[in-house]
Amino acid sequence: AATHHIDLVLLDVMMPGMNGTETLTRLRQNRVLSDLPVIMVTSRTGAKHRALASDAGCNAYMGKPFNFLALIKQINELTGHDLQLS
Repeated sequence: AATHHIDLVLLDVMMPGMNGTETLTRLRQNRVLSDLPVIMVTSRTGAKHRALASDAGCNAYMGKPFNFLALIKQINELTGHDLQLS
């Protein structure tokens, strides 16, 4: 991620190897990626997982199943882009 231009990252809490919160913590520790907007999109919607993501520096949190239009709106707000559905 540090060698490519990335506008935003979508993470899930449940991922193989390293979970989304651990991944987010590593992103925030990287000088180049520390300000990269991150949205958690996950089935883990309880207060515990939301708090862990928030503490790690998550910019937004969406439960699955998610509303695609709401996701696009959140991406636009975090990136300053104007993504449109066609």
